[in-house]
Amino acid sequence: MIRLAVVEDNIHTNRIICEKIKESKELTLVANTYNGYDFLYNLNCLKVLPDAVIIDIEMPKIDGLICTSYLNLKYPQIKIIGVSYYANISLIAEFITEGASCFISKHFCHPEAKLFRDTYGKIELLNHTIRIALNNESFIDKILINESKTIHKSISTKKNRNKYTEINSTSLEEYLILNAANLSFPEIGMIMNKSIHSIKNYYSKLSELFEVNNRAELTSYCIKYGLVKLPCFFES
Repeated sequence: MIRLAVVEDNIHTNRIICEKIKESKELTLVANTYNGYDFLYNLNCLKVLPDAVIIDIEMPKIDGLICTSYLNLKYPQIKIIGVSYYANISLIAEFITEGASCFISKHFCHPEAKLFRDTYGKIELLNHTIRIALNNESFIDKILINESKTIHKSISTKKNRNKYTEINSTSLEEYLILNAANLSFPEIGMIMNKSIHSIKNYYSKLSELFEVNNRAELTSYCIKYGLVKLPCFFES
């Protein structure tokens, strides 16, 4: 059985995706959350990690792009499938750059709709995409992007962070990513499974390294130099 997680804040869409997973004989749902924060925190509690996660872009607490960056750093074995109704090519490119294997439109939730039928017929797109991701291949939904267009990946945040020899631990990278989500120190500690003292120590080291005075300035610095990415900067 293929183990899946769902991270989708829209209750109706979340229910449809979960129902599709439960209807499949080859898929099993191991985690279902409505925001990126709960998902990353719950990963600490799972005995067995999901093989793949289906993740939305715009969500409260932690958005899909930050979540993808964090997963690619901490849990690179989990395949990431981004989902959205109207994502533009720039945002999709960033998801793929940050570690997502595939990106599909939420129109698969409504296979009876003319747009979906005209594009995919009777194909079970979700199952099809999951198999592609687990085969270490990539897939972009042609409902979102015309096949004639090419996805141009940028430089990943992970690659940019690797340029700084002073960021010499995974924990510092984890904090740097989660800081951009505007979480409290205790919330970051819950995800990283670290004490508040440790979290504050990570902040102190990074603020000294980048010569910033507060957490907002740290986020701004990281965005400016490509160490973290936020969806709002890639929306048309």
